[in-house]
Amino acid sequence: MTASTADSATLRTSTTLLSALRDMRDHASWQHFHTLYRPMLMAVAIRAGLLEQDALDVVQETIIEVAREMPSFRYERSRGRFKGWLLTIVRRRIANLWRAKKYGQGDARGARELLMDPATLDGNVEADSEFERVWDDEWRQHALRVAEEHVRQAVKPVQFQAYRLHVMRGIAAGETARRLGIKRMEVYWAKYCVGRVMKKSIAEAEGF
Repeated sequence: MTASTADSATLRTSTTLLSALRDMRDHASWQHFHTLYRPMLMAVAIRAGLLEQDALDVVQETIIEVAREMPSFRYERSRGRFKGWLLTIVRRRIANLWRAKKYGQGDARGARELLMDPATLDGNVEADSEFERVWDDEWRQHALRVAEEHVRQAVKPVQFQAYRLHVMRGIAAGETARRLGIKRMEVYWAKYCVGRVMKKSIAEAEGF
């Protein structure tokens, strides 16, 4: 595929995907959403101090709420990003879990869990900011994974392999060319072309 085709591929994770999710019978789109966002949601819950089973519950409840809201949801970039809307749902679900399990400051699991205590969420600016830093960090990692997958599917396999070896793994251009059986100039061209598409894909995923 050409670079322009690869650029358009990122739309599958943004407005096009959200439009498809309004149809609860579109199982393929919902599976795609689950595949894309579950790892990030799980990582956020774990980093917030939750045990694995509790984190799984948070992820499940978050996806259920997204499904419930999606038929009437309309994405308008001028009114805010999907990232912020999803953050609100995750934060609420984690706070609800704290209330349900009566987690408290005296819990033996450690002070780190105070980050997600509903009392701090309701009024502690420092704790709230820390949670948002965790969220932003995981969202960036999510955007990188999404962009990498899109680029992998959109460009020629040998170009992606060259980019991954030379740019992502830091292998010299000559060695990369030898491993792939291509010319050194093709490695440099892959670095330019794939890098351009990757940069745009990451920006689109991060800004969604």
